[in-house]
Amino acid sequence: MKKNKLELLILFIISIGLSILLPNFFKQKSTIAIPNIVDLAIWTIAFFLILFVVYFSSKPKDKEHSLRIPNGTHELYNESNQITKKGYFEGGKIYNGSIYVYKKDGTLSHIEKIKDGINIGNSAL
Repeated sequence: MKKNKLELLILFIISIGLSILLPNFFKQKSTIAIPNIVDLAIWTIAFFLILFVVYFSSKPKDKEHSLRIPNGTHELYNESNQITKKGYFEGGKIYNGSIYVYKKDGTLSHIEKIKDGINIGNSAL
């Protein structure tokens, strides 16, 4: 979550800079004039919203799907260092193995068995 706050702060600072520099870009004066507070606020919000949409729409939605997993046997872990997938991967997806599904409180809910890329059922705990 801290990373997202830092990204938002950087986008906001860039927006302020654009609000000040862009209107001065089209003027032929050598000095930079700071716009009045209302114009500065409006342009900062506009630039921030544009940058926000462009930046966050281009980010991958799911960390796991953004990984490049080579073919072979691998184990994947979540942020809590719990195993999430174990087995043979092909084309970036699990082909033969197990998917470990956890509850919100972090306890293991069930294990899904994968064979030939198809979920063949859950194993009891």
